[in-house]
Order: sequence, then C-alpha cells, then structure tokens
Amino acid sequence: MNRRKRIQLQQRAAKKESSWRVWWRDFHPVGRFEIRFVGLSLLLVGMSAAPFSQSIIEPYTVASAHWAGTILHWFGLKPRVADNMLISSSFSITVLRECTAIELFAFLAAGILAFPATLYQKVAGVLLSALWVAALNLIRIVTVFIAGVYRPDLFNALHEDVWAMLLTGSMVVFAVVWVRWVSGTPKPAIPQG
Repeated sequence: MNRRKRIQLQQRAAKKESSWRVWWRDFHPVGRFEIRFVGLSLLLVGMSAAPFSQSIIEPYTVASAHWAGTILHWFGLKPRVADNMLISSSFSITVLRECTAIELFAFLAAGILAFPATLYQKVAGVLLSALWVAALNLIRIVTVFIAGVYRPDLFNALHEDVWAMLLTGSMVVFAVVWVRWVSGTPKPAIPQG
C-alpha cells in the first residue's frame, strides 16, 4: 500500500472517530446525565404548563380536594367539598394547579429518566415517585387546612415555607433512595452486639 493511500485511510478513520456519536460516548457520564436532565426538565416542565395538560391537572386538583375532604372527615372536621374547594364555617381553601407539586414531580421524573438505568427501573421510579408526590401533597393539603382552621397565624408559613422545604427535601431523598436501588448499592451493615 502506497503512502498516499495510507494517509487517506488514516484521514477517513479520523473523520469517523470525530463524529458526534463517538464524542457523546466518550463524553463524561456526569455531563451526559446533566445534558439529558436539563433537556428532559425543560420538556416536562414545559408540558406541565401547556394548555393540554390542564385536562389532566384540573381533575387531579378536584380529586385531591375530595380525598383531603375524606381524610379531614376522619379527623372530625366536616368540610364541604365543592369541586377543588374545601370549605368549613371558619376557613376555606382552593386546590389550584400550583398546589399539585407538578413541577417538582417533573424535575424528579426528568432525573429518573436521565439516569442510566433499565427501562423497568425508570418506569418503576417514575410511577413510584408520582405516588410519593401525590401522597405527600395530600398530606400537605390536609395539614394546611387544619392549620387554617385551628391556627390561621401559621397558615402562610406552613403553606409557603415549611411544606415547600419538606416537598423539595423529600424529592431529594426519593432520588437518592432510587439511585441506590438502581445502582445496587448495598445497605450499610448494622453492627451487631
């Protein structure tokens, strides 16, 4: 093989090696996760704000109000539930889109989908995180309503600060637990006696 032919073959190989797929494969795994996470976050948060998502979110707010009303009945409070409103003689709240924690769920789901895991693990993570967010949000609605009835002075702090921190912290805890499960990280050994 002559020198010119060898140089041409080397140049072709170099061009193939510089393709975006090779770059992506060789790119740092954390960087790949970050790019996927940001892209999926923008997509999912954007979808949650889109007009078509209201057909899902609106019934969810109504259902949340009804579920919260049922739980409040167990505690002896007898609020009247009208659509997405909980109404008592001394206090009422309206469960709005902003009360659904949909953006937090979108970020958590984006992180789960961006993480290198099997399809089964990703689907399980997204479904379990949806249940986790829904359960915590229901507890949030109930506690905020109880605070509004018995301690109206605590309502704003509980609604805007305490539960915002609790929900955000719980998302981080869920993500860490899920990543440990996906990674197969063993539980720390408990020293025995």
